[in-house]
Amino acid sequence: METAELSRYELFYTLFESSLEPMLLTRPDGRCFRANHAAERLLGYTAEEFSQCHRSDFVDMSDPGTIALLRERTEKGFATGVTRFRRRDGSWFDAELSSFLFPGGDGKPWAAITVRDITEQIRLQRALDEANRFYLTVVEALFEGVFLFDGTGRIYGCNRSAERLLGVSREALIGRRAGDHDWGTVRKDGTPYPPDQHPATMALATGKPVRNVEFGFRRPDGELVWLRVNANPLFREGMDRPYAVVTSFEDITERTRQELDLWKLSLTDALTGVPNRRAFMDRVQQLFDLARRTGIAVSALMLDVDDFKDINDSYGHAAGDDALKGVAAAIGGALRSTDYVARLGGDEFCVLLPATDAAGALEMAQRLKDAVRGNTVYAAHEALTLSVSIGHAVLEHGDADVRAWLARADRDLYADKQPRRRGLPVDAWCVAHPAGRHP
Repeated sequence: METAELSRYELFYTLFESSLEPMLLTRPDGRCFRANHAAERLLGYTAEEFSQCHRSDFVDMSDPGTIALLRERTEKGFATGVTRFRRRDGSWFDAELSSFLFPGGDGKPWAAITVRDITEQIRLQRALDEANRFYLTVVEALFEGVFLFDGTGRIYGCNRSAERLLGVSREALIGRRAGDHDWGTVRKDGTPYPPDQHPATMALATGKPVRNVEFGFRRPDGELVWLRVNANPLFREGMDRPYAVVTSFEDITERTRQELDLWKLSLTDALTGVPNRRAFMDRVQQLFDLARRTGIAVSALMLDVDDFKDINDSYGHAAGDDALKGVAAAIGGALRSTDYVARLGGDEFCVLLPATDAAGALEMAQRLKDAVRGNTVYAAHEALTLSVSIGHAVLEHGDADVRAWLARADRDLYADKQPRRRGLPVDAWCVAHPAGRHP
């Protein structure tokens, strides 16, 4: 054997003996030629005993993994696989093998085998699999819906309750992003829920849990369900950013509907059914701000029922209530879909007219007067004809705030009560009286 070749063999055997991985060398007939110290410790044989062994003494030759490994090694010269190994004391263990062929001294292919005991690894994997099965069983049994989002915000897992609550199949959910626009999520005020504020998106962005977020979800069947959502980020060791997010959500539709009903009641005038002062102040501020941003013309009509006190004094408060309900109904029936009416208190109403200039406001005021006059209220078997006084004001740049704008409409209302402007004789200046005496 040449010196260079001898040096290679010496290097090989030096590495072989010093390797921490158990290694065996076998002849073409399967007899063991040599084993390193790590193999002696693992299998319990001495070096002399190894030289008397055949690979079948410590390898389960009937194991499918062994058969496949030998076939692959014969075909490719190298193979890896998992099989069962037997120690000298007769105990078996699961092992991961890698084996390659090399030319022996007789010119035939000898085999080098590296063995790694994976008993503990398999035990841990089985324990992990069992824990995963337990986890999946628990998650599937939850009444709450559960989503698993990856680091990009896409769903990669969900439970059956998620399908049930949302009315969407698992197949259709997988791959969807948190906060997609076509989810149809809404706030309690009916406005779209911002995608960048979805709990999963927020948890991914901040790395912090997000709790008790509520929004509505429009199911494919059209039903709006209300959900309360929690999101928890998941981290791997050494990572600053979450690699996934777990979200859970519950159906709070019934409770939310009750809350919304109460909220609507708090914004509705109990007598007439139109919005009350509280609701009006929110809406008028929104319209004021919109007009300031866009420059659109916006008008306000301030109304009150003429001689309303006379109705209460002459026919009683029940008749006065009927009069207010009749006026509210007449106004509501005459308005456009974009207009807004509210009862501010007593016999005073206000109408907001978006995209309406002074001419349009005056035209609408006359329409409302005609509508109210055409609405008859009965009290003590008498037919009472109602009328209203109306003041108008178009929002101007000089109006510092909502109050300044409405104050001008209010001043115009009192001007409208003057007999000459209304075109009525002073003695006929009333809102409600027997129909036969109406001018």
